[in-house]
Amino acid sequence: MMTDNTNYERIAELILAVEGFSQPAVLHGALSGHLCAGGRWNVTQFITHALDLIENNKPPGQQEKFGFQQLYQSTLQSLESEDMNFIPLIPGNEEALSIRLDALTNWISAFLTGFGSSGQDFSNLTDDVKDILQDLADISQVEVEDYEEAEDDWYTILEHVRLAAVHLFLAYNEPLTKPDQKTH
Repeated sequence: MMTDNTNYERIAELILAVEGFSQPAVLHGALSGHLCAGGRWNVTQFITHALDLIENNKPPGQQEKFGFQQLYQSTLQSLESEDMNFIPLIPGNEEALSIRLDALTNWISAFLTGFGSSGQDFSNLTDDVKDILQDLADISQVEVEDYEEAEDDWYTILEHVRLAAVHLFLAYNEPLTKPDQKTH
């Protein structure tokens, strides 16, 4: 599985443009968790939430607002995609494993926070959902001593996280119906 360093850098530039202090992985993780739990924001609500999360020091201009809107829409579209092409937004494979792993653990922590703060009633979680959330929490606490050995496991861990997010999205969101589908 490939990660998209171009998108990561684009979101990093967006955060810098508003003088924010957060990693793109944190912003994307919180957004993804919120969406996977069935939460939705309008554009203004998301921009407000995003700016609070990244602790910006400069108000966004129209270009930055559009960038946040694109992040929201592209993240939701990738989660809704029948191709299951959702990927956590972390640095690309050309970055050192320590940087990618740090971003992934921060993405997961933000995902869990976004998921939990979505406003959903989680009093009756299924065992499957509990297991997924626990797996994610465990992965977010990983400490690596041998990065060479961990490189071999990187893609498996990343794919596990990706599929966990997709599974949670499917569990808490109604499937889209195509205009040509009829319900009886």
